[in-house]
Amino acid sequence: TTTEEPTTVASTTEEPTPTPLFMQALRVEVDPLIVARELMESVSLSCIITGGEATSFSWSRDDPTRRSLPSHAVVTENRLQFTSLERGDEGTYVCRARGPQGDATARGTIDITNLLAPQANLVASATTVCIGEPLELRCDVFNSVNSVVWTKDGRPVD
Repeated sequence: TTTEEPTTVASTTEEPTPTPLFMQALRVEVDPLIVARELMESVSLSCIITGGEATSFSWSRDDPTRRSLPSHAVVTENRLQFTSLERGDEGTYVCRARGPQGDATARGTIDITNLLAPQANLVASATTVCIGEPLELRCDVFNSVNSVVWTKDGRPVD
């Protein structure tokens, strides 16, 4: 007697291999990279996404001694704007973008051209005085300075 083995036909439906999903790395750049302006002119730097997705932006100075932005700088979403440049605004600024893929930073530089030298105009209440009489001196300063120091014979006056 012969016994036949039953024949089993297996049918499988193959699932397609899922395509791996890669998130594109977050990349940003600042436009313009370097900008030169004169005092009192306006300027803006934009943080532009060149890859990935950003959920937030922040701006700071690239200077460890003064990271915070000048009080007159305006940040709107990804843009840093100055409506009237001051001498202390010159420098490099950092845009930091944050997203699901991580953080990315880029730098942009503001150069101030034609920095005008400070000018002072000394005004006296009188041109001639006698010993013991009061004399008022006023120093009018132009082109922005941080401080004025009075000296007499090369030594600071209190």
